[in-house]
This record gives sequence, structure tokens and C-alpha cells, in this order.
Amino acid sequence: MKFKLLMLILIFPLIGFSQQSQEKDVEKKLMSYLSEAKKYYEKGNMAMAEASYRKALALAPDNDLAQYNFGNLYINYKKENQALLNLNKASKKSKSKSIKHKSLHNQGNILMEKEKYAQAAKVYKEALKNDPTDDETRYNYVLAKELMKKQKQKQNKQNKQNKDQKKKQDQKKKKDQKKKGGKGKNKKDKKDKKGKSEDKSKKDKDKKGNPKEDKKQNQKAKKDQQKQSDKKEKKKTRKAKLSKQQIKNILKAIENSEKDVQKKLNKKKQQGSPVKTEKDW
Repeated sequence: MKFKLLMLILIFPLIGFSQQSQEKDVEKKLMSYLSEAKKYYEKGNMAMAEASYRKALALAPDNDLAQYNFGNLYINYKKENQALLNLNKASKKSKSKSIKHKSLHNQGNILMEKEKYAQAAKVYKEALKNDPTDDETRYNYVLAKELMKKQKQKQNKQNKQNKDQKKKQDQKKKKDQKKKGGKGKNKKDKKDKKGKSEDKSKKDKDKKGNPKEDKKQNQKAKKDQQKQSDKKEKKKTRKAKLSKQQIKNILKAIENSEKDVQKKLNKKKQQGSPVKTEKDW
């Protein structure tokens, strides 16, 4: 990605100093620390340059120049997060529009490198308020807005793809669960059938029992059945002997028998009773 950067500028109290009200001895010490930091930076000694800036900030924590230069030092050594922290402090604390503008511009550049285009556009816009004539800041601002738009479109597209993918996964998951449920049901049915078959086999086995005992029981059952059959046959025979005609014959025989008895009685009556005779003496 190419976007215009402001040159790394190390500003020292010789150019401007925001805390002119400080005592001269404090100002001298501060200038000394900043001068040391510049020398170490030019020699490429990051550690000593950082130490000198820390001494300056310990002496004057609100010094906007020290914060700004310290932030630029971190940019040069690719420590973007520390650079953002110091540049942000410089842009907030400084009363100088120039320092505000440069601090905000360089913050925007760091954010562009991080592909945080929305934040970068916002920072560039704030930088332009402090220096509307800076074409480099304006260029970076337009570029940030364009990249922000493309990023948003890409993100929306990605979100849509993720949503569709998730939908497909959910549908696949439901189908798999449905299939799994069907298999489970089939297994359960098979298990039930198997259980029923086992129960039936057990019952059949129980019914079979001991072969000798079963034979006795079967013989007994046959005898009982035969007895019942004989009783039924006898009953039928009895019924056959006592048919209506036979009953009539029996009644007629009884009637005839009674008639014979009556005839005999009548015959005795006709013969009369014995006559008593007087004695011949």
C-alpha cells in the first residue's frame, strides 16, 4: 500500500517550546535531555535515545515536544503501539496547531498500516482542521475513505458468505440428526423385536419344560378328554333311550298293568265273600 507520509521530524525546543513559563534551570535540563536524544537517535542508539526522552518526560510530563519526538522515535523502530500512545498525548496536550497536525497525521499513517481505515480517516480529518493546506494529509484522508469503503464491502460479503455457510452447516446438521434418529429408531425396533422373540422363545421353552413331565401331563389330559367324551356319549345314549315313543310305551305298559290289577280285583268281587254255615251239631 502506498500513501504519503510526513517525513519523520524531530522537533526540539530550539524551534518552539510550549512551556515557556517554566524556570530556566528546568528548561535547560529539558533541552539537554532532548539534545541527547537527538544525538543518540542519529547514531542509531535506540535504547539511549529512549532513555533521554523518558528523562525529559519525567521532568516535564506535559511537554508536547518531548511526547511528539518520542512518538516519532517509536515509529522509526516499528513500535507502533507505543508511538500511537505518545503521539496521541502530544496531539491532546499541545496548544500548537502545527504539533497537533503532525501528531494526528502520523497517527493516521500508523492506523493505515494496521488497516484500520475508518479510524485513520477520522484522525486525518482532525489533522486537516489544524492545517487545511496540507495536501499530503488530504490525499491520505481520501485514500483512507476509499479503502474503508472497500473494506466494508469486503466485510459485508464475507459476513454473507459466513451466514450462508452457517445455514448450510445447520441444514446438514439437521439432516444428519434426522438420519441418526431414524437409525436409532430402527435399532430400537430391532431390539424390541429381538426382545419379543426372546420372550416368545422363553415362553415356548417354559411350555416345553421337562419332556417326561410333559408326557404325563399330555396323557392325563387325553384321559380327561376321553372321560368327558364318554360322559357326553352316555348322555346322548340316555336321551336316545328316553325318546317320546319310548315314554309313551312305558306309560301304556303302566296303564295296562293297572288295568290287569283292576280286573283281578273285580273278579274277586264277583266270586263273593265266603258264606258262614251253621254248625251241624
